[in-house]
Amino acid sequence: MTFISYPDLSATSGNSRFRVDVFGRPVDAFFRDQSQFSYRLYDANQLVWEYTPYPNRGDSADDSPHEVWVSNDGWVVARTHAWFHGGLTVFNPTGQVVLRCTLDGEDHCRILDDNSRGFVHDTSAGPFWSQSSIAYFFECFERPFWCLRTWWGYRVIIDLIEARLVSSTSIDDGLATGIERAWIVNTLSTGLIVIETEGNQLRQQEKFWTNVGSVMTAAYHAGWLQATQAIPFLRRLEPNDVSGGSTSQFGADLETLCFAQIAKLSLLRLGQEPQWYAGYRFQFDCEADSEDREVLQVPRPAIRDLAILKPGMTPFETLDRLGYPDFIRDEWEYDFTSPRGGVTARILWDESHLKDIPYQEYDSRVITDPPRISRIDQIEPQWKMITMRDHMLV
Repeated sequence: MTFISYPDLSATSGNSRFRVDVFGRPVDAFFRDQSQFSYRLYDANQLVWEYTPYPNRGDSADDSPHEVWVSNDGWVVARTHAWFHGGLTVFNPTGQVVLRCTLDGEDHCRILDDNSRGFVHDTSAGPFWSQSSIAYFFECFERPFWCLRTWWGYRVIIDLIEARLVSSTSIDDGLATGIERAWIVNTLSTGLIVIETEGNQLRQQEKFWTNVGSVMTAAYHAGWLQATQAIPFLRRLEPNDVSGGSTSQFGADLETLCFAQIAKLSLLRLGQEPQWYAGYRFQFDCEADSEDREVLQVPRPAIRDLAILKPGMTPFETLDRLGYPDFIRDEWEYDFTSPRGGVTARILWDESHLKDIPYQEYDSRVITDPPRISRIDQIEPQWKMITMRDHMLV
């Protein structure tokens, strides 16, 4: 099993009246289970209630807390997580647990529908489903609700008074969409100030993902929710070259420029022509026998033309003529817009001659005898659907 950390949590209501703290004991414990956590709700810094789960109760819906929210009226929702479970726990303003629901519960308390279960990423650290989501409290038909919009667009909705999960038809869709769009614009407008001020120093911060995660979430949902007011902010985010992580391919270090990628994807979904800034950054060996590495400078192409791609081209030639791909996994993908709807070109590489060589020789051989394009497939424009890009970005 992969280690799962459970840090202390704190959340404040939108009106700043209520605060919920979730804290573990002992304070310096590296690993904590649910029996070592307590919830406390404060009203204007005065303790209202405290809740400590029963030790060893064996209830998967009472797993350890990973995220928490509190409403302007004192309702608390906690997202729980363990190796085999994921759930939600709802407390009313007096501290009573009124609802527990899980990913795999009975129909009346199962968080996701059958169509959504395929989007859950099951890992050795437990099921992941809520990343890059938008969560909020709201009122509809004079009733309080809590909603979480997942990265694939499914809304988990809880009627707080009735303490039950309800379908999206139970609420005003236009109201929910308006709240989500407003959150996107507000998050981008405030978060971009920090990102543009800090620049690449952001990546050196210990809490990088905590500090920028909401901005990435807002930028990602802007496309699917057609938040046109977010376009100016996406344009500002598009050239950002902060790295969100790295891997390797063809003997090179490959960095993912997370802000640039998400901004480009959402602009395409909003019907905008991106500026085609690089979404990746390669570092290649300077020479075959050298230990020095340098960033491969790849200018944006003056013309993006599918006809430029030819079988037999090397990665270097492809980068030189067409710039960085829009998505890289094993294959490379380039997006092309057109009045007829556009197309994505997927490049498959022939690297069969590199499969069985010793690891120590790979870095030099991949430079002197690089992979070449074996096939170019024209497929449906990938920005118009949920694909592996979405999985990788969120």
